[in-house]
Amino acid sequence: SLLGYSQKNTSVTINGSVVDNFTHEQLFGVKVDILLLPDSSLVTTVKSQQNYLNGRPVSFVQFNIHKPGSYLVCCSREGYEKTYNPLTIKRLYKHETVIQIKEPFVIKKLRRKNEVNLNEVVVTATKVKFYINGDTLIYNADAFNLAEGSMLDALIRQMPGVQLKDGGQIFVNGRYVNSLLINGKDFFNNDRKLMLDNLPSYMVKNIKIYERDDEIHRLANLPGNAQKEYVMDVRLKREYSIGWIANSEAGSGTDDRYIARLFALRFTPNSRISLFANTNNVNDDSKPGQNGDWSPERLSTGLTKTYNAGFDYNVQQRDNRYQHNGNVRVTYSENQNENQVNSVNFLTGGNTFTRSSEISNSDKFSLTSNHKLIFFPKLKAPIDLKFLFANPYFSYNRSHNQLQSASATFSDDVISHLGKAWVDSIMDPNAGYLLRNYAINRVINQSKNNDYHLKFGSDLGVFFSSLHDNTKSFYLNGKFNYIDSKSYLYDHYLLDYPSQKEMVSDYRNRYDDNKDRGYDYSIVAGATFQLDKYSSVEPSYRYTKGYNESNRSLYLLQKLNGWGENTLHPLG
Repeated sequence: SLLGYSQKNTSVTINGSVVDNFTHEQLFGVKVDILLLPDSSLVTTVKSQQNYLNGRPVSFVQFNIHKPGSYLVCCSREGYEKTYNPLTIKRLYKHETVIQIKEPFVIKKLRRKNEVNLNEVVVTATKVKFYINGDTLIYNADAFNLAEGSMLDALIRQMPGVQLKDGGQIFVNGRYVNSLLINGKDFFNNDRKLMLDNLPSYMVKNIKIYERDDEIHRLANLPGNAQKEYVMDVRLKREYSIGWIANSEAGSGTDDRYIARLFALRFTPNSRISLFANTNNVNDDSKPGQNGDWSPERLSTGLTKTYNAGFDYNVQQRDNRYQHNGNVRVTYSENQNENQVNSVNFLTGGNTFTRSSEISNSDKFSLTSNHKLIFFPKLKAPIDLKFLFANPYFSYNRSHNQLQSASATFSDDVISHLGKAWVDSIMDPNAGYLLRNYAINRVINQSKNNDYHLKFGSDLGVFFSSLHDNTKSFYLNGKFNYIDSKSYLYDHYLLDYPSQKEMVSDYRNRYDDNKDRGYDYSIVAGATFQLDKYSSVEPSYRYTKGYNESNRSLYLLQKLNGWGENTLHPLG
């Protein structure tokens, strides 16, 4: 005789969440009773826990059922009414181990009763600066003594074990912080200094340090072992969950020096929009540190005028159907530099004396734009479409540079006799008396350089999984980049020997034309099969194509008739 067995799936895990019926606030510690209809018999009891989805804390409920049918999910918590949510599971599939309930379970708040005034009491307590909750390190912002008007950077500098470096780099106990968040959301991470220098410290409730899964696992809510990133999450006080903040600074000084700044931020639980502008002509791109150090080695030389403005945005729909964030930056700067050097060359055959001057002018313009769009569709289809994304970007940079330099080396110390207009006298093709009698050599150089750089592209992708088996996921990504750059360099160079008529001068009139453009794109299709909690198999196929065209032409114009020394063709 032969024996045959038929096995069906007898247990499935249900994943869901619990939110406030009116505010949709994610609630933790809610008691959840699972009742089976029609007799309302108790199946199991669990509590809602804190989890992270798309980088923000969310309520998480998980329980098991053993057969399809109609259920009631009863939610209860202090300060709330006992609320019943219907749940229907029509069937259990053989390979289905997890069912994700997309609509959250709700719980209603109790109506407010009459208030009772208590007698006055005095409570005295010490504030703990930091503590550990599970895997999260939490700093209490109110426990730190800060000067009035302090910004977020001053608070972070006082936190034990935390180091804030130039450019907004943050280290916690020696480990680099990958992302800086506000209320669990990426906002100013691409320009941390904007947030560090302009977010008032009094708005901060606490700062949490923890690890989170990589972006793919967070967005798709995938099981398995994910890559971890270290984040600093700045949590704002409840009263600052909606509102405006703004600050400005302006000043003027002698020699027409000026500085002006403006920053404004509008924020809600689901959106952040900021605007900023800055202009000055005092080479200012930083401010002194907490201990008064100005870091002068970081300051630019010469006289620099800076104008920059931009905005950042982060918008997330209330029920998390989509997320949009990005920024736009516009920058223009002018720099003037002048260097003059007197030197003595000590030689065995007699000392020589050199005087040189270099004057440079440059201006730069930059426009950059980066965006990220993520959409979470809710589709009834044979597949579970997790999310679609697009990350377009655009950048344009342009710079103009001009340089004028002159130097002369003399056999005697006659530099002091050149007078105030000595630069003009050295650059004059008709050498004067001092040059003809004492100048061993003279170098005159003029150059003009124009650069243009354009770049744009985007990442596109879709991520989905098997509808009844969350351990099998699939993705399709595409990437496109285009680049176009041009550079034009004009150069006049003269080396002559005013006091030595037998020496032949060296004159060069050069034009350098450099162009580079190209594109590349790639398409990647792949899948992830989660074998167990710790291991997975990830096959993928990638197709890539690129094209680049580069051309450089160097013209020696002095070889053309009418373009040699002492001709009148202007630079450029």
